[in-house]
Amino acid sequence: MKKLTPDEVKNQNTIPDGYGSPVRKVLLTLKVEEGLIITRSEWKWKRQGPNMLCNRINKKGGPQFKCSKLADGSGWMMVREK
Repeated sequence: MKKLTPDEVKNQNTIPDGYGSPVRKVLLTLKVEEGLIITRSEWKWKRQGPNMLCNRINKKGGPQFKCSKLADGSGWMMVREK
């Protein structure tokens, strides 16, 4: 266990707790115009692609994401727009 000073706490990169997949948690930590590439082997949901995840987050009114397929078909790219 390590005790942190207030400066160290501010400098730590954290992922929010709560419900959601690891992909969702990483998406919510992205800054505007940052992106994330997910390969097909990393995506484990059956019958639903990451576009559904982006749409759910977009409907909540918080950060807005654009999800698109990679041209070679190897996965998806998600970019935070707002």
